Amino acid sequence: STVCFSFINKVAKAVKAAYPERDVTINAFAYSFTQIPPACEIEDNVCLVFAPINEDVTDAINTEEASPNNKDRADLEAWKQKTNNIVVYNYYGSFKASSKYERPIAELKIQKDLQHYAEQGLSGLMPEGLVDARDTTKNWDMNALTFWLYSKLAWNPYENVSELIREFCDKSYGDASEYMQEYYGYVKQGWIDGVQKDGVSVRYNTHLNFYLEHFVMNSGYADKMQTALENAYNAANDMEKQRILYIKDTFEDNKTVWDKTPVKEEAFASKTTAGKEAILATIQETDPFAHEIWASAKTLEQFLNPTSMKPLENADMKVRLLWDEEYLYVGYENFDTSIDDIVTSGLKSGWFAGGCEDIETYLAADPNGKMYNYITSPENVAFRWYLENGVQMYDASEADWDSVARIINVEDATKDRYIIIQAISFDSIGIAAPITSETKVYGYFFRTYDGGLDAEGKGDASKLVSWNAAPVWETGYLRQITLSDQSSVSNVVIILWIIAGVVIVASLGTAVWFMRKKSRMK
Repeated sequence: STVCFSFINKVAKAVKAAYPERDVTINAFAYSFTQIPPACEIEDNVCLVFAPINEDVTDAINTEEASPNNKDRADLEAWKQKTNNIVVYNYYGSFKASSKYERPIAELKIQKDLQHYAEQGLSGLMPEGLVDARDTTKNWDMNALTFWLYSKLAWNPYENVSELIREFCDKSYGDASEYMQEYYGYVKQGWIDGVQKDGVSVRYNTHLNFYLEHFVMNSGYADKMQTALENAYNAANDMEKQRILYIKDTFEDNKTVWDKTPVKEEAFASKTTAGKEAILATIQETDPFAHEIWASAKTLEQFLNPTSMKPLENADMKVRLLWDEEYLYVGYENFDTSIDDIVTSGLKSGWFAGGCEDIETYLAADPNGKMYNYITSPENVAFRWYLENGVQMYDASEADWDSVARIINVEDATKDRYIIIQAISFDSIGIAAPITSETKVYGYFFRTYDGGLDAEGKGDASKLVSWNAAPVWETGYLRQITLSDQSSVSNVVIILWIIAGVVIVASLGTAVWFMRKKSRMK
C-alpha cells in the first residue's frame, strides 16, 4: 500500500504542477491489498475510493458484533486520518448469484452502511453497476426492488424502508402488491433466520447453492414464498405479470435444482498410531490405500463440479482421512483416463504460474475464522495460502506439514490416477494440543482437473471438482471433520460380528484371523 500510494502521490504532485489553474483530482482505489492505509501521507488532490470487496453482506460495516467487517471499519477509520476526500465503492448489486436470487439487504445492511458513511462525512458513493457484474442478463429483473431502494437511500439513508417497499410494490405490481410484499417479507425473514441459526458470512462471490441452502430451501419459508409469487402472478395485469414472471420462474427453477442436489456427505477421520513416516511411505505401495494403515479410513466419494452439481467425467476422486495427536492425514486418489496428458508444469512454488492439475485441502479451526489452503501438485510441488478477512495471501511461514505424490499409469486407463498424501499438523491450522476426538476441525477438498483450462487455455469452471460441490476459497462450505476414535469403532464391528457368527473372540486380531481362515475353507 505504501509503495502504491507513494507513486500515486508523485503523479498527483506532477498533475497539480502541470495544471495549477485547474481543480484536477486523481482517483485511487483502496482495494484488496491496498485497502490497508499506507505509512505515507496522501496529497490533497487524491480522492480515495474505498472498495471493501470482501465485506460480509450479512452485517453492516459498523456492526458491534465480531465480524469480518470489523477490519473494513478499522481500515476506513484509519484512512480518515489520512484524508477526508473518500468515496465508497460498493458491491450491493454486483454479486455472483445476482440473476438468480435477490438478497434482502436494503434495510439490514445498505441503510446502516449509508447512515454510517453520512455520519463520517464521506464524499460520496460509487456503486458497481450491472455492466461490471458476472451475469448481466437478468440482474434488474431479479433485483429491481433492491436497486430502487438503494437509489432512494443514497439520497436519504434515514427513509422508512418498509414504507418504500410498499410504495415500490404498489407502483410496480398494482393489485398484486400485497402478495409481492408478502413474498419479500418471507425472503427477508429467511435471511435473518439463516444468519442467526447458521452463523454464516456472505460475500460477492458466494454461490447460488449457498443462498438456497441457508436462506431459502431450509428456511421453512420456501413454500410460502412460492405461494406468494403464484398469488401475485394471478392477481397482476399483463404488464405486471411480466415484472413478476422472471422472479416466479427463477424461484421454481431454483427449487427444481435444489431438489436434485445430493445430500451433503459428512467427513470422518479414523485415529491411527502408524505415525507420519509410515503413512507417507504408503505412497510407494502398488495400491497405497489397500495398505492396512488406511483400512479403517472412511472413503469420501461425493465430488461434484461446483457449477453443474454433477460428477466430472473422467475425473473420479476419492479422499480418505486419518488423524493422530499431531497430524491430520489426507489421502487423495484422483482418477484420470487421459493421464498421459496430465498438466503438471503450471504450478510453481508459492504461485499458480499457469493451468495445472492440483489438489487443495481447505482447513480451519473456526469456520468463520482464518482458513488455510494446502496445495499439492501431482509432481509434489506444495505450498500454503490462507484466507483472512476475505483476503487471500501466500503463506511464507515454515508451517509443519508435508506431502508426497505419485502418478500411477497402468495398462487399464480406468485405473490411471495420481495419489497425494498430505500430513498437516493441527498446530499449523491453529489448533492447539491436546488433540482428542472432541477437537473440532473444519475442511473441504478440491481438485483442479486438467489444469482448470479449456481447449484454448482459458480458465474453465467446468474443470473443477470438489467435495460436496464446494467452490474454491469459500469458508461457507467448510464442514466439520469428525475425529473418530478408531478403537471404539473396531469394538462395535467385533460385537456385531460375534452376534452374526455366534462366536466368542477376545480381540480384533483373532476375529480377522478367523474370518480369513473361514474364507479359505470355502
